[in-house]
Amino acid sequence: MKEVSVYALIYNDYAANYADSFDTAIEYYEKSMTIKETAFGMNDLRIVNTYNNIALAYKSLGEFENALSYFQKDLDISIPTLGPNHTNIAETLDHVGSIYSIRHQYEEALVYYEKALDINIQLLGTEDPHLAMSYDHIGQIYKVLHQYESSLEFYQKELLLILKKSGENSFDVAVIYEKIGDVHCLEGSYEKALWCYERCLSIKILTAGETDHCLTSTYNSIGLIHKLQGNYDEALKNFKKDLEISIAYLGDEHPDVAETYDNIGATFCSRNNFDRALEYHEKALNIKMRVLGSKDDYVQVMIVIIMMMMTLMKIMMMMVIL
Repeated sequence: MKEVSVYALIYNDYAANYADSFDTAIEYYEKSMTIKETAFGMNDLRIVNTYNNIALAYKSLGEFENALSYFQKDLDISIPTLGPNHTNIAETLDHVGSIYSIRHQYEEALVYYEKALDINIQLLGTEDPHLAMSYDHIGQIYKVLHQYESSLEFYQKELLLILKKSGENSFDVAVIYEKIGDVHCLEGSYEKALWCYERCLSIKILTAGETDHCLTSTYNSIGLIHKLQGNYDEALKNFKKDLEISIAYLGDEHPDVAETYDNIGATFCSRNNFDRALEYHEKALNIKMRVLGSKDDYVQVMIVIIMMMMTLMKIMMMMVIL
């Protein structure tokens, strides 16, 4: 029996050495699994770690049905053996929830994330920083389900834990403020969203500097809020800061740069400044055509929009002449 265990461990170690080659890792994990199943039986706790490793490898390959199958084998042994409230079970449930989330099966994901959270609360209490990730996962799910009050509830719980752990001016706090701002924006609470984005920005500048690429998403979000509120000068100011940093980090041919050109163009369009709007939309289109090709759906839509703008400009010029 000792010799059997050694061979199983050897295959397990081989698999671990192929962490970046998941197919090969699975091959060795399965050899380890076969040895363990033969030696210990199908319901022995010593097999669980191998089931879990195989599931994680399949998850990394995007083979989610296989991953779910092995996570279930893990749970079928772990729950009767360890009891329903064990940290390993909470971790496996969280992995299962993440697969359902990736597959856009959000209701199923929520079930598993909440089970994992309930176990961790029983084991750790309500003030442990390790709960923050569970709160984050659940907050994200409620956001995509358009249940914004529930999303904010869990993001606020996450924020309180991170504040307690890291202090007001940590980068992790900035990230959570940005997520809360996104939810406020989606529910139409623009002033609350703007406050969160500006708080996020100030912390990011403090922790990462004034020119770090992490600032671009926040400048973009602030710009969008100002645009929605009709504050076009402020919108343009923030979009141009986004653009300046994005070009410095990504070059001037990156799709993210094109998105910012589009946002600037849309802002000029909202101000009825169609010449400038056309200028920036054409810059965006040229990048997208080079990156995506002329047959891409986005490119085709932008071509139509630009043609419509050109037609509108001609009509307006004719009306001025008349």
